[in-house]
Amino acid sequence: MDRCSTSRFLWPSHIVIPRRLRLALEGSVRAALYVDLARSMSVNACFRKSPVAVSSQWYCDGCYMPLFYTDSVTLTYSDFDAAKRWWIEAFDGKVATVPADWDCSLPSDVALQLPGHDAPTILLSAKSEIEQAGYDRPSPLNSVIFCQKLKKGHEQLESRGVFAGPIQDGGDTHFFEIRDIEGNVIQICKEP
Repeated sequence: MDRCSTSRFLWPSHIVIPRRLRLALEGSVRAALYVDLARSMSVNACFRKSPVAVSSQWYCDGCYMPLFYTDSVTLTYSDFDAAKRWWIEAFDGKVATVPADWDCSLPSDVALQLPGHDAPTILLSAKSEIEQAGYDRPSPLNSVIFCQKLKKGHEQLESRGVFAGPIQDGGDTHFFEIRDIEGNVIQICKEP
């Protein structure tokens, strides 16, 4: 039986994933799609029933799956350096080059990449520089980050000094809320 790696997912030899589909799955939602696809195909050779949390990823028989993921979060901060440190410490974010296709980027913008992902999905901007440039980038009421294992994500954030509210039932999903250093609400939702 083949195993998975961080660069691509290897299925048992009787399951064939076309190259184009595999390439389409690259990016920030890759891991979530693999998990759903593996479950729907009853392929559980790679997935333990109780994965072990390691940093911002969880471990399953030879591979690490991201614990947190998002399509896009864009926030502005008055204390830009402190906000950057908070995101790096809370989510193990890694500073990445701001992609050229992101609109209206500024010199001080910082793109962050969550562990286990190939591309940055979080953009942090300095409020003063946005005002000088005349851009209108209001912070959203709520930013959303998805979590594979909600309880483990809650425990990890609290262990890093982030106050995490109680896990709530939102009807179609479970979630909890955190606030960053400037009070922006971030909802951590169980994957849909």
